[in-house]
Amino acid sequence: MEKGFSLMKEVDVQGHKFTYEEMGEGKEDLVFIHGWSSSRFFWKPVLSEFMEFGKITNLDLVGHYPGSSPKSFRNFGADKVIEIQAEALRKIFPEKKLTLIGHSTGGYVVLGIAARYPELVNRVIVICPVVHGPVEGLLALMKLSYEWNLSPVVSFALQSFMMSPNSMEILMNGSV
Repeated sequence: MEKGFSLMKEVDVQGHKFTYEEMGEGKEDLVFIHGWSSSRFFWKPVLSEFMEFGKITNLDLVGHYPGSSPKSFRNFGADKVIEIQAEALRKIFPEKKLTLIGHSTGGYVVLGIAARYPELVNRVIVICPVVHGPVEGLLALMKLSYEWNLSPVVSFALQSFMMSPNSMEILMNGSV
């Protein structure tokens, strides 16, 4: 066990096992959640740097080692993942507002928790979060073309379009 960490703890939510470790103490609770296909060990090299800000909890992202999900669970849609992760936080931290720190998909999840369950969140810090909004403009047309298996046409059009000096602005905003 690394110096400063508590023994691994567990909490069960709807048959999903979450594991976590705690480190330090303080008024503020900082919860670190890693990304998809990773583990909470991702954060270990940097956690001690945050001890001056409060108590650190290093928590699994739902379905990730050393935690687990039931073999029958197949709904890893955003709403369900956010709901289960939020319930784990409620069990570990009853009646507390947390600083949630997420990387990649963990960033997406903590943003979702903040949006859906603001009573749980004091602040959110995200590092390279996976986020997206509605796909509009030329990007929507390109996506639709791929869905219709028109890849060669789209590829040629995209290569031609990218030669335009304002191509990225047009692509992302739908206008210059």
